Amino acid sequence: MDARYPWASLVQVAGPIMEKLVGEVQEGVILGVLDGFEVVYVHLVESSQAVRVHAAVGDRIPAHCTSTGLALLSQQEDTYLDRAVPAKLPAFTEQTIVNRRTLLAELQRIRGRGYAINRGGWRVDVGGIAVRIGDTHGHVVSGLCIAVPRYRMTNAWIARSAPSLIRVAEKISMALGASGGLAPGAAA
Repeated sequence: MDARYPWASLVQVAGPIMEKLVGEVQEGVILGVLDGFEVVYVHLVESSQAVRVHAAVGDRIPAHCTSTGLALLSQQEDTYLDRAVPAKLPAFTEQTIVNRRTLLAELQRIRGRGYAINRGGWRVDVGGIAVRIGDTHGHVVSGLCIAVPRYRMTNAWIARSAPSLIRVAEKISMALGASGGLAPGAAA
């Protein structure tokens, strides 16, 4: 994690906006940051659904197996990826990306699509979509994820939820002083 970034300020800005997104999509929303090759959850807003994704502030998860991690990795320079991505990617489920070449190809797809999709890479019954949040200097500071039980993660759900997620991430980025949006090819 970049110790220079004021994480409390990020959470203060993002928190209320995340709550509105949860009300809109009726699923949990997680704010995470990249620390080496791990995602660290810094804030979350749970949904009121009886069946929902469980996560906790402070959870650390390998970046290659979550939508937040994939979104954040997709925005990193090749030198960062060369340094941070381990030679052997650990498997957690049958859906976990375990091949470096497959991971790099997925990061390219994310850049083009504008958001990351994960279907069971960390926990078999959990999925999510995620985008990056930028700051006034154009740096990626965090990732924002809608986490969902996988049985509710249909293509129709993704098509409905992704635009809302991108809009909210743009709103948070703008509140942090960023200029410009999260258009495909420039976002994750």
